[in-house]
Amino acid sequence: MSDFDASGYAEVRPEGLMRDQAVAAFLAWASSEAPQEILNYREVLKNAMGYSRFPREGNAEVGEMKRGMTNVRRILEREYKKGLVTLRSCGVRATTDSFDYAQNCLGDTGVRVNNLRKRAQFQLTLIDAGTFPKNAEGREMAERVHAMARNVSLMIKPAFLKGLVPESKVKALLEEAKKGK
Repeated sequence: MSDFDASGYAEVRPEGLMRDQAVAAFLAWASSEAPQEILNYREVLKNAMGYSRFPREGNAEVGEMKRGMTNVRRILEREYKKGLVTLRSCGVRATTDSFDYAQNCLGDTGVRVNNLRKRAQFQLTLIDAGTFPKNAEGREMAERVHAMARNVSLMIKPAFLKGLVPESKVKALLEEAKKGK
């Protein structure tokens, strides 16, 4: 277990939340009380649910909580404007601020988007729409393939890539970086 003392959470712990909501609420609270601290899954469950003891090693509820982390991530993002950082079998934490989120969460999304783009480009090279049946179904499929090709080509263009981060934010970040030097 970590050295983090979560005893103060008992005073502010919301009642009546479903497990994933309770876990997200606890992680959001913990991110301000112990920034960057990776919390063991058993510790998270104990505090989130208000249990008096740590769940046993291999506890089924801990396993269910681990499998529900995708939902916890969504709740953290939607309700608390935070991300989820996981350290495989060790534990989890919520991000502390925008920089922490960008550093630990945004990169994964960018890699996934890029991999999906590459996969779609490759798949499009395998398709010859000219060989589709000359009927309504063939025309509909050809239209879908052409729409996908247009969308993939837009993802490659710098205008799309610029759109991922609003230009005003990029300028502000560059200005802040210059001042910091």
